[in-house]
Amino acid sequence: MSLADIAARAGVTKATASKVMNHYPGVSAATRQRVWDAAKAIGVSPRPYRTAAGDAERTILLLPMADSLFRDLSKSPKQISAQTYHAFQQALTARNYDLLLGPTGLGDSEAIRYVRQSIGRRFTGVALMPPVRPALTDFLHHRRIPAVCLSGSVDDPNIAVVTADHAQGTRMLVRHLLELGHRHIGYLGSGMQSRSQLERLQAFLLETHLAGWPAQPQWILQPSPADQITMTDRAVERWHTHIEKYVNDLVTSDSRPSAIVCVNDDFARKTIALLSVRGLSVPEDISITGWGNETELSLTTVDAQSHHIGEVGAQWLIAQMRDKDSNIGRLSTPTRLVIGSSTSKPK
Repeated sequence: MSLADIAARAGVTKATASKVMNHYPGVSAATRQRVWDAAKAIGVSPRPYRTAAGDAERTILLLPMADSLFRDLSKSPKQISAQTYHAFQQALTARNYDLLLGPTGLGDSEAIRYVRQSIGRRFTGVALMPPVRPALTDFLHHRRIPAVCLSGSVDDPNIAVVTADHAQGTRMLVRHLLELGHRHIGYLGSGMQSRSQLERLQAFLLETHLAGWPAQPQWILQPSPADQITMTDRAVERWHTHIEKYVNDLVTSDSRPSAIVCVNDDFARKTIALLSVRGLSVPEDISITGWGNETELSLTTVDAQSHHIGEVGAQWLIAQMRDKDSNIGRLSTPTRLVIGSSTSKPK
């Protein structure tokens, strides 16, 4: 029996069946189970969940802590998480290291148990993707397990963190708008109080203040610590209602900004749609910027250049695996301004 037979029985493509049989990400839990059932029915077992080489000293575990970050990677290749993952994998391969993808969506205790049971036997280093909480990083730190976090959302001195330069990217957006002539600029935040989100907000506030055009409080949508949301679909959907109210209040106000800096491309796209429903055009009536360069829309945005994150993350982790006393800290990689058709000179 071949892979084609498994794919046909499960009603999926050969590529999807191959991902499941080799434990690759980007496949829903339901589809993965259907492929496994089809394989079992014809007497085929998935590839053992281990590295090809079986050399723990040259194997790195990647723990994606949120299922949502690894949904349909092949369908969303521009996502920062997808680009970072592929760059990290390529950097390891180029240095003759193997990557073992761990189970997604583990809680802290489950992740700690998984690492404790397999460290030294199946892998030596650990790479993390958010959301990452202190219990796990404390465990890795105290056990002196080489580890790196491939996300700026983590604010923990006990782990190496590689991230895009969120402040630099936001400064470029604000300066672009100022150069176009915008003096009244709003800010639409994410609803999260992670380090990366706060760095973007602080850079926005500082840059507009230094330019002599500080944003009005009513033009800024960012929650207090008590109102912050978590990385769940329900929480994000709840935040969307706040965005709708924010846009509606701006449209009906006697004084509104001529431009809005959105914390990510998804919220920029949603804001453009909401403005259109209310009769405002982008950029003719109001300019909009995003962050991430993750959409096919012609947005003015920031390219996180995630290949830098993956490459540097691999270098740092390998250095720790060779020398556990290697320095840890926080390293920001450069970003790039992308100018699209969502910004223009104000009226």
